[in-house]
Amino acid sequence: MSILTVPAGSTYADYRNQPFPTDGTNAFEIDGNDSGDTIYGTKYWDMLHGGTGNDYLDGYMGGGVVFGFASTVPLGSNPQYFAGNDTLIGGEDPNATNTIQGAAGNDRLVAYYGTNIMWGGNGNNNYYQFDATANKSTINQSIDSNVNGTNSIFFQNTVSTNLDYAWHGNDLWLFSASDLQNQHGVVITNQGLGGLYTIDFVYGSDGKGYNISGLRPPPATTPGVTASSAAAVVGGDLSGALPLLQSSAALSDSQGMLSDMISHGTVANAARIAAAAGRADAHAFGDTSGGWTGRSAHALVA
Repeated sequence: MSILTVPAGSTYADYRNQPFPTDGTNAFEIDGNDSGDTIYGTKYWDMLHGGTGNDYLDGYMGGGVVFGFASTVPLGSNPQYFAGNDTLIGGEDPNATNTIQGAAGNDRLVAYYGTNIMWGGNGNNNYYQFDATANKSTINQSIDSNVNGTNSIFFQNTVSTNLDYAWHGNDLWLFSASDLQNQHGVVITNQGLGGLYTIDFVYGSDGKGYNISGLRPPPATTPGVTASSAAAVVGGDLSGALPLLQSSAALSDSQGMLSDMISHGTVANAARIAAAAGRADAHAFGDTSGGWTGRSAHALVA
């Protein structure tokens, strides 16, 4: 892996036109400074490290790993030293896999294309995801998290009344009708356990949303049958399960920042930011035979 380092004293580096790696690995490691960096990755596989400070890290074309903290920190280490309010953006390759991880701080995590695994970490985190036809992501809020933060997901091409949900064990799937057809949507791992795993709010493009912090999976319908294997379809429209919230200051701030923070050279449809995601494990996302329980009106089950 070739290593690129942001020049000392600089807080801006654009590697989008970087030539092919000379070591033949087809990959770069890009290290920022201990300040607020703005870094654009290459068209190849990248590992971006922001270091301390409030960073803007853009994975650009290739797949890769985007960290809002320094490269010397293993997962699970004390995040306070590397705190920062970071904007972390995955790559544009629809066939790539991206890991997008914040640390302490109020982070914005943006899954663009491909398969995305997102960890917000400690703080008040907002999750955004692009094109529903080319994006599969899993949100895991638990790493380096506490129960005091407020975490939100923003669907920007689906109104709040069209948001549906389903459960697979303790994993919560949020989706629209078009997401369901593509076996996409947002999966929040262990949402049903509450506590540090919790995503608090989900908002639609109409500026309204739901408090999902207390949403829990259904009980077993028969002895010995778990929620993940129950045959009965439960759940459904979020609007039928939870009271609809009006727009909030957090929503206005987050949506207002999108045009500023998304600056991919190839983006022509930045307004079509859709929370569209999938699962990163062996279970086929949207596969009803795997035990998803949720909305029946959209033919979640055959």
